[in-house]
Amino acid sequence: MSDIPRLIKHCLNPEWVKLQFKNEDCELLNEYESQNKLMRYKYNDKEYLISWNQWSHNQRPHKQEEEIENNEMEIIDDIKEDGIPKFCRKTFRTKLGAYKRRVLNPEYLKHQFKKEDCELLNANEYENAKSKLRYKYIGSDERCKDKDKVYSVSYNNWHTLGIRKHLGDYGKSSEFFKSSIYERVKEIRNNYFHE
Repeated sequence: MSDIPRLIKHCLNPEWVKLQFKNEDCELLNEYESQNKLMRYKYNDKEYLISWNQWSHNQRPHKQEEEIENNEMEIIDDIKEDGIPKFCRKTFRTKLGAYKRRVLNPEYLKHQFKKEDCELLNANEYENAKSKLRYKYIGSDERCKDKDKVYSVSYNNWHTLGIRKHLGDYGKSSEFFKSSIYERVKEIRNNYFHE
């Protein structure tokens, strides 16, 4: 037990906080100021950021990183489509350490594009439904004029809205622009701004 008091005038003693890090083989690099202010600490020659509030709730970025360092992605086998697992757990790194999150399996994404004669070029960069995915059209549809062009689309726009840029089809949203409602909105806007 240490002679360092935990509190000084109802506030945590910075020396006591430093000792708590030292007790877990960590070196606190800057002084404690408040429970939510980020502090830098070192563990095994690597630096991490954490607030005292996180530390006191047993969050340890260095331990999380050690646990997942050798396992960047793991396949979740519970939901399949055409025999391909739909989801995986992928490691994401932040300034506070690393964490895993469920995302679409890169092989599943490639399969979805391949079903429509497209080659997905950056499936491993996928993070969420808004991530830009680059692809090439490899089919024989005559509506696609430029076979060597690389297109980009978010998975959300591809899957939900049905956008197929290589075919000049901008999906369900394009139906609105073809509608009489859109023509009426344009007419009202033109009349309003030109008077």
